[in-house]
Amino acid sequence: MVTHPHSRIFSPGGCLTPQAIRAYLDGKMTGASKIQVEEHIRRCRLCSKALEGFRSHHRMPYVQSDLNFLSKKVRKKYIPEGTQPLRKLPLLILISLAISIVLLLAIIFIIRMLQAGL
Repeated sequence: MVTHPHSRIFSPGGCLTPQAIRAYLDGKMTGASKIQVEEHIRRCRLCSKALEGFRSHHRMPYVQSDLNFLSKKVRKKYIPEGTQPLRKLPLLILISLAISIVLLLAIIFIIRMLQAGL
């Protein structure tokens, strides 16, 4: 399909932009632009499928609320309520490091004691 270089409804590759699909679905497109989109959709399987996808999900608040709901479910199942594991991580690392140092010093002390006794 030949498009005008300044047409904002088509990408450089000749297919519809996401903004054009949204405008078409929201009824904000009229006249020649609407006719161009409809003709393109009839001939381009990719844009036709994209239009179907946008049509089923173009109401973003519903999609966002679904994502928020699922995110809460996942957090509730895998992260105990009231904990913030990322904030506790540096403290756990410091405690582990301190324990490792104490154990290393104890091993060195034991080795020196054994060497002195031999």
